[in-house]
Amino acid sequence: MIGPGNATQPFSEGTDAIHEWKSVVAVLEDFERSWRDGEQPTVSSFVQKYPKLASHLLITELERLNAELQCCDETSEPMQVLGQGRYAELRSLHVGGMGEIFSALDVVTGRTVALKTIRREFRDNPEVRRRFQTELKLTASLEHPGVIPVYAQGIDDDGNDYYVMRLIAGSGTGTLKQAVQRFHSEAAENCSPVTLRVNFCGLVQRILDVALTISYAHGRGIVHRDIKPSNILIGPYGETLVADWGLARYEKAAGECAVEFSGRIMLPEHNLPDGAADEVTSGVGTPGYAAPEQDSGKLAAADLRRCDIYSLGAVLRCMITGASDAVSDIVHPRYLDSVGGLRGLVAIADHALQANPDRRYSRVEDFCQDLKRWLSGEPVSVYRERCYEWVWSWPRRHRLAATAVFSSLLIGFCSGCFFLLVQLRQNAELKSRSEALALALSRSDEFLRQAEKARRLAEDLRNKTEIAQSGVQQALAEAESREVLAFAALNQFYETINTNTNLRYSADLSTLRSDLLSQWRKLHHSLFEQLGSETNRNKTSLQRLYEAAMTLARMENECGNPQEAFRVIGEAIAIVRKSDAGMSASSPLRFSRDLRLGQLLTRQGHYAFQCNWVERAGPLLEEAVRTLDPLQKFDQFSDFEREELRTAISNSTSSLGMQVYQSGDRVRAKSLLFRSLHAASQLPVRSVEQALLLFQCYGNLAVILENEQNYNGAQDQLLHAECLLFIAESLQSEESPVQQKISLQMVKSKFKHQQAKFTECRGNSEECIQILSDLLHHESNLLRDYSGALSIQAAYMKTASRLVDSLMKMNRINDAELIADGWIRLAGKLRASSGATPQSQSFLAAAQACEKRVRGKNSDQILAR
Repeated sequence: MIGPGNATQPFSEGTDAIHEWKSVVAVLEDFERSWRDGEQPTVSSFVQKYPKLASHLLITELERLNAELQCCDETSEPMQVLGQGRYAELRSLHVGGMGEIFSALDVVTGRTVALKTIRREFRDNPEVRRRFQTELKLTASLEHPGVIPVYAQGIDDDGNDYYVMRLIAGSGTGTLKQAVQRFHSEAAENCSPVTLRVNFCGLVQRILDVALTISYAHGRGIVHRDIKPSNILIGPYGETLVADWGLARYEKAAGECAVEFSGRIMLPEHNLPDGAADEVTSGVGTPGYAAPEQDSGKLAAADLRRCDIYSLGAVLRCMITGASDAVSDIVHPRYLDSVGGLRGLVAIADHALQANPDRRYSRVEDFCQDLKRWLSGEPVSVYRERCYEWVWSWPRRHRLAATAVFSSLLIGFCSGCFFLLVQLRQNAELKSRSEALALALSRSDEFLRQAEKARRLAEDLRNKTEIAQSGVQQALAEAESREVLAFAALNQFYETINTNTNLRYSADLSTLRSDLLSQWRKLHHSLFEQLGSETNRNKTSLQRLYEAAMTLARMENECGNPQEAFRVIGEAIAIVRKSDAGMSASSPLRFSRDLRLGQLLTRQGHYAFQCNWVERAGPLLEEAVRTLDPLQKFDQFSDFEREELRTAISNSTSSLGMQVYQSGDRVRAKSLLFRSLHAASQLPVRSVEQALLLFQCYGNLAVILENEQNYNGAQDQLLHAECLLFIAESLQSEESPVQQKISLQMVKSKFKHQQAKFTECRGNSEECIQILSDLLHHESNLLRDYSGALSIQAAYMKTASRLVDSLMKMNRINDAELIADGWIRLAGKLRASSGATPQSQSFLAAAQACEKRVRGKNSDQILAR
């Protein structure tokens, strides 16, 4: 730098005069930096910028400096040669306190370098030359990415020292001071918070890079003593470099003959005692960045490393506030409030700027560690966060955990909203359905009352006179219409409650379901009694009687009352038997009557089997076959009636065949089953019922063949049955009745049990266990969807018990315990969802009994060992 006039005048006018000159020199440095940066500064602008300084002194020095800079710019020689012609095209880049830096072309390597020499006015000063050589050795000894590397050194033709360094130039280069000014200028223009934080953290990272470089130098026993933003360079590739090591020294140096203050060479006082020059070195460093002990001149007693720590804190403070030095009382701008954790960063700077050296960081490494913690979002050692600050900073410090927590909360919230929406929709749908059902029941009741009233009116008209015959017919027709409407309403109710899973099996709607079913059964019994009281039968009335009886019996059976279902079918059979008066043997009405009678007899036989009334099932099925067989001779029926007859014959003969087989007549049983298969095979498989009918025929044949130890034949029948089971599942749809879906699953369960038994008989126990395990998993999923279905509970109990027995036979006690434990857990969930009903209690008791049996087997094995 070009210094102020009367450069060698000692500071002997007191402390105030010294500090005033320090301030003036700092302003001169600022003016020269602005000039070198191409900002075209003026004397008047700088006088207004520093109003607290004496204007006459400041104006005088600024005008002198401005004239010298203008002169140097006009007289600069662009073409100089140094190093015996190796370095050419020298251009002045920067003038420092005792040296000047040029850009030069290395003609040997062809690269542009930076070349530093001693300023002309100090070239004859031996102390300056000694300091220059010391700076060269110090800089060259530092091998670090944060230090500008020295390429070479030498003496020019005039005997002047120089050394060559890497040139920091090009796009993106500059000083940290320029970067800080640019950051605050852009931030004040309302840039986005994300961009603001990224840029701000980038500046903090540069200060961390500087601190790491200083830490490296301290490790080599070297202190810088003049750290400030203008001495920190930013390279073209984003690197951060510490420059100007002119005031650097070894910590254990013996003494100094001359010291440098703010770019001015100060000759030592001759009236000081020997050795005092190293104790009172007036003002080493830059005002605003130098530690207080440097300004006081007591460098020998101070920890020189902590002086560098103070300067690092000053640079950090200036970066935060945007001020020109750390002495300023300016607080951080308001736009930095959006930067999270700023209080911690301010605390780092304040701790490094403590006036008492013992209260600062003891090592630069500690300063670096706190900067790293702040950049990573961790708490720093010199600041105790408030509770809300900790909460605010936690997501940044634990990004993975915060992401997981936030994702979980978001998923939970979305799932909750979705579940609530679904529940609201389901509740609204169930409410509308229940209202529709209640209305249907009310209408059915009203239709029944009107039908009864119309029937009584018809009877009165018939008794009064024959003249009113037309009125009788009209009343009877009206009664018939009312019965049809009531029957249709009741069937709609049954279909609705049978196709809605929530309404049928939801524990929350059990009271509503029970009330509706009770009312429905009551009305259906009333309709059934009215249909039974009719005297004149036709195909329509027989059809309604049959459907009413079958529907009511099926509902009673599903409610766990197979005996009541048996009784309802028996009443319908008695009514149909009484209706044969006046029917000819070959009339279509007789065909319809015998067809319904055979179907009802077959159904009652099935319920007899279900109630374990095997002795009563046989005669019923025999009568059904005798009733249905002669109907095949009729030729006056439709294709639909022909299919219905074949279905009824196949169903009755198949059931009778199994009953006969159980009684021991295997030959007749096989004959009946083949007849059933022949009748069923003539039917097109267009519905689930037809597919299941064929499945039943093949399955029954497989059972008989297996018991005869004809395993190959049984295997073939099982393959046919399995194909038909797949066909039945494919014929089902989402709109299929729930009970039909459950019935199909129960048929599948029975098939899997038969398949497991057949596999076990062939000696493949492992495959048998695998089949039962897959089936148990399937049935547990069914229980989650249809928790109130008693048939599924019974199937699960059968499968679990059989699987546990198979595992214990193979001494796989641990696996058996797992099955029993899973059974108990499932029973607990069913009990919690449906309450302590007799069915749930029975399911839980069976699970506990199974667990007790397994533990007993385990204890026996332990005792045996």
